[in-house]
Amino acid sequence: MSLQDMPVVETDRVDMDSKWFELYQKGIELGTWDVSKLVDAIGVEEDMAVWGSLEPEEKEQWARLIAAFVDLEHAAAEAVHKLNERL
Repeated sequence: MSLQDMPVVETDRVDMDSKWFELYQKGIELGTWDVSKLVDAIGVEEDMAVWGSLEPEEKEQWARLIAAFVDLEHAAAEAVHKLNERL
């Protein structure tokens, strides 16, 4: 399947009033990001239900987006590491 043939999944902007964003901000400010607290506070039941309702093509698109994000985060971390070695 080519990229042009893949279905497009619409997403919304980040809800800055959500618990997710609040915990994310707190984790950044305190330097104590802890996924287990996020799962306890928010839960994953709704996410699991939504994932289960997606068509295989939609799941594939999300998997590709997540994989690209992970690759970019890794590249950014390597760039920062190289920069720190020069300092």
